[in-house]
Amino acid sequence: MLRYEYSVEVDKSALEGTGFCITFPIRVHREDGLARAVSAQFLQDYSAATEQKSLDLSLGASCPLGHFASLVIPECCPKRLPYAAKMFEYMHFEDDRLEAPKSATERQNVSEYIAFGMPSSFGQIWGKIWGSCSKYRRLQISLLVEGIWQCGAGILSMVAHFRDVCGENAQDNKLTTFDEYLEHRVTVGGWIALLEFVRHVMGITLVAREKAAVRDVIHPLHIFMALSNDYFSYKKEKFLHERQERPGIVYNAVAIVAEQDSLTEEQALKLIRDKIIQAELTHHEELESLKQNGPWSQDMVRYIEACRLAAGGLFLMTATTPRMVVDAHDAR
Repeated sequence: MLRYEYSVEVDKSALEGTGFCITFPIRVHREDGLARAVSAQFLQDYSAATEQKSLDLSLGASCPLGHFASLVIPECCPKRLPYAAKMFEYMHFEDDRLEAPKSATERQNVSEYIAFGMPSSFGQIWGKIWGSCSKYRRLQISLLVEGIWQCGAGILSMVAHFRDVCGENAQDNKLTTFDEYLEHRVTVGGWIALLEFVRHVMGITLVAREKAAVRDVIHPLHIFMALSNDYFSYKKEKFLHERQERPGIVYNAVAIVAEQDSLTEEQALKLIRDKIIQAELTHHEELESLKQNGPWSQDMVRYIEACRLAAGGLFLMTATTPRMVVDAHDAR
C-alpha cells in the first residue's frame, strides 16, 4: 500500500444523500490552501489572457472539501501541486468555453483556437517568437514548459490528448449505443489521459509488462470515473443543451441509455448508478485476482493506489462541486 505522506482522510459523510457508499479511499492534500491560492491567481491570469471578465472561480476545479488537484492527486509532491492545480483549472475553464457556443461551427472555432496554442512537440514551442505570441498563447506555453520542467517530457502526450478531446467536444455528437458511447467516452473523453497525468505528476514509471499487468485493474476505474461524471453532470448538461438549442439528445450516458432502452430519466439515472457501483466491484475483483499473481513492483503498488485515490477524489468532486448545479450556470 502507498504510505500517506502529504494527505489527510476526508469524512465521507459529505456523500450522504447521493445514494452511494463508495469504498475507494478519499483524501485531500495537506497543502490544499496552496492549491486554492494558486487557482485564484490563475483565474486572474486566464481571465486577462482570454479577455473574459466574468469568470467565476466557484465554477472551476474545486468543491467545498478541496481543490480538484488536492483530491485527485492527494499524495502529489508539494512542489508539483501548484502546477497540477493550474493545469486542472485550465482544462475546466477550456471545457466551459467549448460548452458555451450554440453551433458546432462556433465550437469548432473555439476548439481550433485552443488547439493551435497547445503544440504537442517541444520543438514547436521554440519555433515561435515569444514576443509575437498573444497573452493566451503565452499562458498556454508557460503551462506546457512548467509541466515539462516539473514532470518531464512525458507530459506532452497528455497535452496532445487534451487537444484531441477539445476537438471531439466541439462536434455535434451523433447518437450511438451505450456501449459505443462508453468506449468513446473512456478513450477519447480524457479519462485515460487523467490517470496518465496522475502518473506523471507522481513520478511513477511503469514498463510495458507492468502496464499490461494492471490494465484490467485500472480499466474499471476509467468507467467508474466517466460514468460518475456523467451521473452528476447530467442535469447541468441537459440544461445547457436545451438553452443552446443543440440538435438531438444530450451527449451523456444518462440520456443515451434512456433513449436506447426507452427508459424514463429517473430509470436511466438509476441504471447508470448501478453501473458505477458495478465498475467499483469489478475493480476490486480484478485487484484481488492480480494479488494472486504477485509480486508487484513498488511502482505498480504506487500506481494502483494513486489511481484508486484519483477515483475516490473525482467522485467526491463531481458529487459536491458547484459546477454541477444548474442554478450556477443559469446566471451566466
